[in-house]
Amino acid sequence: MLKTLPYVEKVQMMSKAANKAAEEIQSLLKKRFGNPMRIETESAITLFSEKGKFSRLGVYITHLSLLIILIGGLMGSLYGFKGHVEILEGEAVNQIFLKARDEEVSKPIDFSVRCDDFNITYYDFPGRKEKHVKEYTSALTILEDGKEVLKKTVQVNHPLHYKGLAFYQSSYGTLHDVTLGIQWKNKKEKQLLKTLEGEMVSIPNSDSRIQLLKYVPQVHNFGEGVQLVLFKPNQEPRVFWVLKDLPKFDPQNNNDFILTFEGVTSKEYTGLQVAKDPGVWIVWIGSGLMIFGLIVSFFFSHQRVWIRIPKSSDKEIILAGSANKNRVGFEKTFGHLIEGVRNTTKFQ
Repeated sequence: MLKTLPYVEKVQMMSKAANKAAEEIQSLLKKRFGNPMRIETESAITLFSEKGKFSRLGVYITHLSLLIILIGGLMGSLYGFKGHVEILEGEAVNQIFLKARDEEVSKPIDFSVRCDDFNITYYDFPGRKEKHVKEYTSALTILEDGKEVLKKTVQVNHPLHYKGLAFYQSSYGTLHDVTLGIQWKNKKEKQLLKTLEGEMVSIPNSDSRIQLLKYVPQVHNFGEGVQLVLFKPNQEPRVFWVLKDLPKFDPQNNNDFILTFEGVTSKEYTGLQVAKDPGVWIVWIGSGLMIFGLIVSFFFSHQRVWIRIPKSSDKEIILAGSANKNRVGFEKTFGHLIEGVRNTTKFQ
């Protein structure tokens, strides 16, 4: 069997006794490969040693890691979600919004998130008027039962984690709180109505509703203005502009009221991406296991060595070995072993 192995070398044994030679070679094997196993018969002493036996498991570990990553991904897709929330500076929310087909669905959470402060830092480029955002951060506070339980400043790639949810800094913006005036044609007093961009409100003492689409600081050189949508029963929604510098400009003059633009206040809000992924740690474990499996597969090999020492003098010692990978490296190791055996036993 030894003569059929890939690496075989024969060395002539001189006058040294077999037991003494075996002890010296056994010590050499222990240093290079590990504690050898000794098999003694009437005619010879055979030493067997190996190292890197675990490397044969590398391919199985790598394939197992793929299954673990797949399981983690399935858990994340089945039991996790991704949503978003926009929080005005100084306010708190206890729900997030998920995308479901072409609409957004609110999802309550069992705690509140408050935005205490929002800051934007710009790059300082001399001679340039335009501003380029360098960083934007949000100081968030987690509230439970009216008590502050966690505070953290969130920035891009540095989320806040709480109860399985991760809050990522993703966007920011300004929300305009517009004050509208409602002047009834048969009354002298004017009513004030406040609304936010995107919000729909009912007009007092009327079955009509209005929605503020957007605020524009300059409408075709006419000054500040807001774009509104008027909803009336059994009529198509009508979009029109209301300008601050032209208070009597109202194309909806067939109504019983005239809308005027009284003022606007701006509020900054932070946009947060909210994610829940219960399988993320399983994916991380699988990824680490994959790296470990690849290292074992590519950088380690199972090396085995047999040395048969005859008990009678003037006979050949047979050295044989095999390696499942990196045979070039094993050839060098096997060559060093042969030289060590020659030096130890004083062969020619």
